[in-house]
Amino acid sequence: MSHPSPIFDPDHVRVDDHPHAPVQTPVQPPERQLDLLNPPAPRVRAEDVVTLCVHLQRAQDGVFKQSKRWVTARALRDAYPAWSDRKIRAIAAASEGQIISGQKGYCLTACATNEEIRRAVAWLRSQALKMESRAADILRRQRV
Repeated sequence: MSHPSPIFDPDHVRVDDHPHAPVQTPVQPPERQLDLLNPPAPRVRAEDVVTLCVHLQRAQDGVFKQSKRWVTARALRDAYPAWSDRKIRAIAAASEGQIISGQKGYCLTACATNEEIRRAVAWLRSQALKMESRAADILRRQRV
């Protein structure tokens, strides 16, 4: 029969007795706890799409420090502090093809080269295939 380690015996240790213990907060009932693992999808309004399209067009036109066809997510977060990366992706997705995204950031489709558009479409199709494959794997493991 094994004996508990003399260094750590969970039955005889109280975390709140330790001088560096984190502050204990009361546990909320499940219906009142935030669902941090499944946060709701960002709400995208038509005005958000227009705002992003106008920003990207102004960047293209050289209104900002330098003229750029591509604007990074970081630059967009700096310009619109209420927008998270997830919200920016959701806005681009809701743009009905007006905005493409890639390694360089976000760009108006109308300002992108044919190669940039092909690359964005190929990436989206690749992601769709991976998601479809994952869904099929999950269904195969489903318990009946």
